[in-house]
Amino acid sequence: MGARRGRPVVLVVRSGEMHRAGHEFRVSANGVWPAAHVPPAHISFPG
Repeated sequence: MGARRGRPVVLVVRSGEMHRAGHEFRVSANGVWPAAHVPPAHISFPG
């Protein structure tokens, strides 16, 4: 997360693949599921 500038971009994080690969997720008090790192192999652009 950061400052918003320019046009928004949507990325798809394939969290199921990440979980099966052994990456851990946490749940914060406000319901956000942060991960320490999202490898590029698990990110794609929709469409």
